[in-house]
Amino acid sequence: MTQGSQGQREPDLAEQPTLSAQLRIEARLLGSAEGTVPSGEAHHLVTTFGMVGSAVTGTVGAVLTLRIDQHLADIALAELVLALVIAMLIAANGRRADQTHE
Repeated sequence: MTQGSQGQREPDLAEQPTLSAQLRIEARLLGSAEGTVPSGEAHHLVTTFGMVGSAVTGTVGAVLTLRIDQHLADIALAELVLALVIAMLIAANGRRADQTHE
């Protein structure tokens, strides 16, 4: 190996792996939040973001559909129902993961 090769490079001390995940959320209008999530609790974070993301996406989709045409109320309602079903499936899967860990 040569002197500057990858094999002899020292690891960066600032990037050592840990049992926690660093989380940083930034929203331009609302500000930012930062925290550390222990590895055993990461599934709660994923479940929460999945449910919130589903609700936001379904609501925005329904509003946009109604803005396109008022006569598309059935499709907008179907979008909301689909978002609710997906959020419920994510919550049920998160609960099942909790029971598996115990």
